[in-house]
Amino acid sequence: MNQDALEKAHSNDADRKAAHASVAEHTKFLLKIVVELPNVAPITGKTERDLRVVNTLSTLDWGTVLDKRDPSGFAD
Repeated sequence: MNQDALEKAHSNDADRKAAHASVAEHTKFLLKIVVELPNVAPITGKTERDLRVVNTLSTLDWGTVLDKRDPSGFAD
């Protein structure tokens, strides 16, 4: 499935238009769609938590990936 088909299958016209306002919004939009796919979800629980985890993991670098972290950031 290509990106346009994925977006059309999992959103409405208004959501797609809003998502295409910027690269950052489009990225958030695509991540939400993918995280909610039946063969992906759930990763850690609710979609909101899954997105926080994915976004946190995307900011890690190999120099700090194994550093101790406070689990309260994902307490839900």
